[in-house]
Amino acid sequence: MDNYQTLLNSNIKKLRKNLGLTQDKFAELVGVSSDTIGNLENNKYAATPETIDKICSASNVTPFDLLLPPTGKDETSIIDSINKKLKLCSNNQLQLIEEMIDLIRQKVK
Repeated sequence: MDNYQTLLNSNIKKLRKNLGLTQDKFAELVGVSSDTIGNLENNKYAATPETIDKICSASNVTPFDLLLPPTGKDETSIIDSINKKLKLCSNNQLQLIEEMIDLIRQKVK
């Protein structure tokens, strides 16, 4: 699959995750099968223009948005990543992390 299609499929997956939806829920929102979403996200085939239009309409994005290359982690993905890691921490670890955040925020203003 060419770079354009790999980027498009990767951005579709990123969009779904940023919306906090499973493949099944995203497929339902878009009006396609969950197999379609899974196959796109796994680069098994290219999205048709009709599918791209459905994804854009359902997600309030433009086709151009789906073709933008990654620019590093955005705030939402950083927060999501931190939240996933925090859920794995013990209460003592969480207290320590909270103290570290307070210290960092005091130092960096």
